[in-house]
Amino acid sequence: MIYDVIIKLLKKNFYILGKERFKSTLNNRILERYTAKHPLLTPELIVVNDQPYGFRRQSRSNKSLERFPIYCEIEYFYHDEEDMQFLESIDLYSEIKISVQNKLNTLKTLAKKFEEFVLVERIKRVGVDDESAILIYSKISQYLLEQFYDDEVDEDFIDEETLEAELARYLIGFSNFIKVTDEIFIKGKKIDQLDPDLLP
Repeated sequence: MIYDVIIKLLKKNFYILGKERFKSTLNNRILERYTAKHPLLTPELIVVNDQPYGFRRQSRSNKSLERFPIYCEIEYFYHDEEDMQFLESIDLYSEIKISVQNKLNTLKTLAKKFEEFVLVERIKRVGVDDESAILIYSKISQYLLEQFYDDEVDEDFIDEETLEAELARYLIGFSNFIKVTDEIFIKGKKIDQLDPDLLP
């Protein structure tokens, strides 16, 4: 159930660009790797007389979100007899190279506000002060680990609707953090100028 809910939510909450699937030659362990874009970059279909006509032009205000590629890696074990996937791990993350030197405290403040949903790492090359790589990790895997693995709880103890709502919170928090980071570090806004709906 968890695998199916996650795939459904990924397709609903992100613009999926591609998928790769790798299967172990020794057992039924499978790794799926998705590449995606922020949901605001999803092309909007133009329909004329009930026929697809093309896609609307992308909003200029969202174009800078292209700089935040999103990656998701899902590892699971496929059980042939039960025709089920048993989730082993999920990694959802994004990265960008930006200059944060003069806004380092702002990045720390944002990471604190979104700490329930994301983990933020800054990678700085020695001797290069003007640019850093910012890695944004979703805490969806931590939530799943705490809920289903630490206590060895059967996944049937939670209904699908509740699970979907909870996982959606993590995906939306992740997306909103990317949008807020874009607004501050690419567009130059301050925290008090952000749309309050983007903040947790």
